[in-house]
Amino acid sequence: MRREITRGTNGAPVVLQETSPLVPKAADVTPEDFVRAWQAATSVREVMDKTGYTYGTTQVRASRMRKMGIPLKRFKKYMDVPGLVKLATELAPKS
Repeated sequence: MRREITRGTNGAPVVLQETSPLVPKAADVTPEDFVRAWQAATSVREVMDKTGYTYGTTQVRASRMRKMGIPLKRFKKYMDVPGLVKLATELAPKS
């Protein structure tokens, strides 16, 4: 981890942010880098890890790019709704 340190108003060092040398700062992620990360990833979490973005920022950036006509892939939903309906039906008390 790398620490970015600045001086506060009283002259004492202040740690602004701890960053990993393996993850770029979010501001350093170009649109091209974002598209590459998104298209190569298998989940939003993977994109977050590659870009340093939060979940919300990752989703918003992808959504805005799609609105501009950039065909970013869609990730599978985490819930298997038909499977959960079947499971709930099987586990429901018999009347």
